[in-house]
Amino acid sequence: MGFIIVDLNVSGYYYNHLLNGAVMACEKLNCDLLIYPGHSLDCPDTHDKEYNSVYSLINTKKIHGLMVSTGSFGIHKIKDRLKIFLNQFNDIPIVSLSVPMDNTYCIEIDNYQGIKNIVGHFITDHNYTIIAYLGGPETNDDALFRFNGYKEALNENNISFDADLYYQGNFTPACARDAVKEFLDIRKVSMDAIVCANDDMAIALINELKKRGFQVPDQIAVSGFDDIMRAEYF
Repeated sequence: MGFIIVDLNVSGYYYNHLLNGAVMACEKLNCDLLIYPGHSLDCPDTHDKEYNSVYSLINTKKIHGLMVSTGSFGIHKIKDRLKIFLNQFNDIPIVSLSVPMDNTYCIEIDNYQGIKNIVGHFITDHNYTIIAYLGGPETNDDALFRFNGYKEALNENNISFDADLYYQGNFTPACARDAVKEFLDIRKVSMDAIVCANDDMAIALINELKKRGFQVPDQIAVSGFDDIMRAEYF
């Protein structure tokens, strides 16, 4: 079994969590796992492009199936570009983790309802009305569904969307630190809570708020999304 996964050497506990799950499953099924740890498809960063040379090593004559972390692997590209890349491996079964693709199996989660439930929880159970949102890349389907869930939860509770409470992130811890600076130092907004589109950003955001002397969640509550193992400690 082959596994295309990104960011193992850069950042993000989510990706390591995915890999650990694949390793445990292969051990249980007594099958080999070939890991192709590159970076996102067509990433604009030249350094990342060098990482992606590993994908040229994928040989469908040596593997019986391919798993692809499409939600992160295709983060910089629309689905059509991702489809073109995966078509070169269409002689073996492909499992897409997150993004539905033609001629592949797909494991999905309900991104829209998940974020909607989180925001609704803050509003109805904690009476928060000023809820900021740290989103993911605008080209990513998961990020789009989660952002729409956030806006719909506000709308259903008669809270207007405020662009000053939204920051366009990229799912990495680094952007969470930038978001805190933007919210607090530049826009100077006050918030009851910040909902993050993934756990890696939420963890980094919590650490950054604590560095600034904020008590989390007493002064600003924070939520992530993904339920990675490390999130249990935050």
